Amino acid sequence: MSDSENSTTLPDVSRRELLVAAIAAPLATMDPGRMPEGSDPVLALWHERQSVHALAVDLCRRWGELEAHLIKEIGFPKVLLPCAETAVETVAFSHDDIDQAYTTGKLSADTQANLHLQLSAHQALWDAEASRTGFFEADRRQLEAWQKEADATRKIFATSATTLNGMSRCLRFLPIRWTPRFLRRQPARLARFAQRKARPLK
Repeated sequence: MSDSENSTTLPDVSRRELLVAAIAAPLATMDPGRMPEGSDPVLALWHERQSVHALAVDLCRRWGELEAHLIKEIGFPKVLLPCAETAVETVAFSHDDIDQAYTTGKLSADTQANLHLQLSAHQALWDAEASRTGFFEADRRQLEAWQKEADATRKIFATSATTLNGMSRCLRFLPIRWTPRFLRRQPARLARFAQRKARPLK
């Protein structure tokens, strides 16, 4: 018998079937009549997470609008690096890019110094407009909101659902929590998760 036949790794179709079975089995044993919606802590956490998500989306949209304004009015801070051999200019977005070009012999010392001054001036324009429009604060707030959304999602996964509705909310996050690589390697863990989330009330 070949090594592949002796392998304990399940084929893709078996993994899919296992996930479906793991979810369906505990759901089938749950009695909706014994599980009032208000008693399921997952549902309250779900609504909290949805509110945080909506705020994060709004803040991210505002941040994007401010960045688009900066790109249009100022442009990303950058300088062009001349290349004497090909007469083709490449773009440097940082001082490190400039120094790297100098180290490899593509720039003279005078050109390097001049490019540093140009980049610093462009960066100063960007920073001034970003401060004036509130871009930095918008960036901080949207990043903070996405972190709160991630925390709210983790709370849902740390809580046992006690209703069908709560269980369905948990399952919606499977694509977020687990990548295809995780799904391929962790079928047993998924089964235990589904059984734990669908724990019937006594």
